[in-house]
Amino acid sequence: IKMLPQVAPKIPHIEIGFLYKPMEKVGGDVFTFAELGQMRYGVFLGDVSGHGIEAAVVVGMVKKVLDIYSKILITPARVLSQSNKEIYPDLDRNTFVSGIYGMIDGAAMTFTYSRAGHPHPILYNEITGENPEVLPSGGMSIGLDGGRLFDRAIDEQTVRFRKGDVMVMYTDGVTEAADPRGREFGVPLLLEVIKKAPSKAPARLVGFIYQSVQDFCRSAEQQDDITLIAIKAS
Repeated sequence: IKMLPQVAPKIPHIEIGFLYKPMEKVGGDVFTFAELGQMRYGVFLGDVSGHGIEAAVVVGMVKKVLDIYSKILITPARVLSQSNKEIYPDLDRNTFVSGIYGMIDGAAMTFTYSRAGHPHPILYNEITGENPEVLPSGGMSIGLDGGRLFDRAIDEQTVRFRKGDVMVMYTDGVTEAADPRGREFGVPLLLEVIKKAPSKAPARLVGFIYQSVQDFCRSAEQQDDITLIAIKAS
């Protein structure tokens, strides 16, 4: 899909890898990268409820709005807040978008993010080898409220990258993938897979996670879009 990025931005001391596997020819996952100047880059990952053509139309709308406001507004919370206000009137009440928007500051080596009802990002450091950490934050999905409740729910968190840090963001097609008996892959197994991955290079890591999901599901058909983004500090 040409509306989605084909390559990740190149940032000094930061490496980004991503993987996108839609369930159908047109998917409901959306991601985008935005160059913001002064070694800052915006990263958005979202998941539109539903599938097919209708979800793909919303994907295009979300990407366009995020591309515009990420370049105008400074903080991730404001980007998501204004995007929600812009998108909400055009969605029916059965359609919503979970998402996470973060800003990489290559000079400060930080990642500041806000989460709109999306799965929590995961942080792992390959040098210390400590267990991967699910990062906390508040927030509600885009399209569930026109403004006041959304703005009250959302917050902003900042991670200061250390050498060897790997941030993993994903859509729920990863953790909700099920085997033939209906058992879900789940967050605990995702944490194990991240830790045991033989390479933490982002492109290889997201590929290893996806293959682990495939191995877990065995013969079961893919039931949702799968998107992964990994950001590594060196």
